Amino acid sequence: VAYLNEFVDFAHSRRANVLVLFPPIPDIQYGQSQMAIETVYQRLKTDLKIPLTSTPARFVFPVAFFYDTVYHLNAEGRNARTTRVISEIRQSMASAR
Repeated sequence: VAYLNEFVDFAHSRRANVLVLFPPIPDIQYGQSQMAIETVYQRLKTDLKIPLTSTPARFVFPVAFFYDTVYHLNAEGRNARTTRVISEIRQSMASAR
């Protein structure tokens, strides 16, 4: 969190905005690690210098959207995540006005 806050300060000093987006995670793995993920999310919500506009659950996808590792999305998964990322950016821009 301290490192992220330093980055936020640096970005703001350069007149840039920062948006935190969570990585994609397969639904099975999310279900197995939900408590740990929620603990990290709550810490970020409390201690990060910028508001979080999303949740880790927003980036949970069916395991069929992944290939070779839990962070690599296939074409269908990339399309779904891109749609969500665009939505998050739009929401963030609208709330910044």
